[in-house]
Amino acid sequence: MDSVTQIALGAAVGGLVAHKQLGWRAYLIGAGLGTLPDLDVLIQYDNAVDNVTRHRGFSHSLFVLTAITPILAWLCQRWATWRQHSLSWPRIMLLIWLGLVTHPLLDSFTSYGTQLWWPLAPPPTSWSSIFIIDPLYTLPLLIGAIVAMSQHQRQAPERGYRSNVVGLAVATSYLALGLGLSTYVERQAELALQEQQIAGDVFVSPTPFNIALWRIVAVDNDYWYSAYVSVFDADKSLDLQRQQALNHSKGSDMADVQRLAWFTGGFYQISAINNQMVVTDLRLGVEPVMPFQFVVAERQSEQQEWQPVRSEQLPQNRPRKDQLHWLWLRLNSKTHLSPSDFNELQTAAQ
Repeated sequence: MDSVTQIALGAAVGGLVAHKQLGWRAYLIGAGLGTLPDLDVLIQYDNAVDNVTRHRGFSHSLFVLTAITPILAWLCQRWATWRQHSLSWPRIMLLIWLGLVTHPLLDSFTSYGTQLWWPLAPPPTSWSSIFIIDPLYTLPLLIGAIVAMSQHQRQAPERGYRSNVVGLAVATSYLALGLGLSTYVERQAELALQEQQIAGDVFVSPTPFNIALWRIVAVDNDYWYSAYVSVFDADKSLDLQRQQALNHSKGSDMADVQRLAWFTGGFYQISAINNQMVVTDLRLGVEPVMPFQFVVAERQSEQQEWQPVRSEQLPQNRPRKDQLHWLWLRLNSKTHLSPSDFNELQTAAQ
């Protein structure tokens, strides 16, 4: 999730655990703990594939965060503020542990994926039920925490504590709703695959800033398919549109391709663009804007063999106004065109 959301969640968790003992300080401490795991973005690896696939790695591991909790707790216990407010050792441990682990757990609800079990190497956990920025999740946390801190300053700590609990409850309910909708959409997609006699795997993800419009990606042995479904659709039938070939046989012996295959859970495409081998993460984006594309090999001509290169990420195209317009129309079931077809019509009309 975005930094603001992680700060808000950390603050809310800090207040939940230590509001009565630390007051407004509990929210600030929680906010700080909630940002710590993302400091791994400061580490620059040798290539673009490693930069992307190692983010949310060791710093988001439940094993690592649990292991460092008693160390941080010991350091904090020596801080005069903690002793002054008689914060017990178990409560210090709980405050720090929850402040840390709720960060990767929340990240696991996004489509990107989080390596919760590092150094074990199962594919990253991705429940894919909330977009990385969703104001409807963030705002209740922010409002609850801000009101709680202000009420504490006004000598009304109990009222402030309740506002924080309400904010957490609303945000958590929204997260649970997203998970339920994700499960429902995934089941609908699986039924559509059966009806269209496509034997493949399915990945569903919410579109930007909401949990009402969902993007479906399916892959079989040769092609990938996509569809969009809104909770407001009167017609619940799905028509999965076949997209380009996956070309998974190309570069299958290259380390970067293998790494991306693991990272994406198999939802990737390999294409040749200007004699460059480009690997696209199909899970993330809204066609035709696919933000995670990597050059992993090059060749001088079509007759020559691919040669691995130091991977680079292609520049990310920003969504155009007509793409955001399509998002709004499709959300409200006012168009059933794919985003690519809609963009072509908009371009032709200009």
